[in-house]
Amino acid sequence: MVNDMTAAQALKAADKKRMAQVGFKAAVNIMEGWGCTGADMQRILRIPRSTFQKYKV
Repeated sequence: MVNDMTAAQALKAADKKRMAQVGFKAAVNIMEGWGCTGADMQRILRIPRSTFQKYKV
């Protein structure tokens, strides 16, 4: 079975991705303001170092 996205579904997926990016950046900015290290942020967000580095850019 082929899963074809409609234009509306693709837009919704893109919106979710953008909101996640904005939320991640906001969280990082807040934690930087608190003086958290990268390792602290990874533990708080419960994500591996590779994921943190990938999205922190």
